[in-house]
Amino acid sequence: MTLYGMKNSGNEFLEECAATPGYQSLYGTLVLVILSAPDENVYGSLITSCVAENMILSATDLGLGSCCMISTTIAISHPETNLIKEINLPENYKPICGIAIGKAGEDNLGMEKEEVDNVNFVK
Repeated sequence: MTLYGMKNSGNEFLEECAATPGYQSLYGTLVLVILSAPDENVYGSLITSCVAENMILSATDLGLGSCCMISTTIAISHPETNLIKEINLPENYKPICGIAIGKAGEDNLGMEKEEVDNVNFVK
């Protein structure tokens, strides 16, 4: 869905990336964490950015690779994907960024992934 959102984003750079043959918008990540904040929280993006940085530093400390991604929010927010409903994002929350986490220096694309339906929200 991220690739779909990028292709239909109206952002020339993202559309060009998505059109590249073999492009993997999530880099074959094993885990994708979506960080969100309440719409009315004027500091939501700032606080969420600090949380994202701490998650990236913690992943690195554990020997994992990570990447902060804004393109995931484009896919989640795109009206045609309906992903905000699918991931049960609370009402009046907006996705700020995603953190892709995987094994550093390894090809995560060939790894088998379990289908997991485990979404938790921490307020």
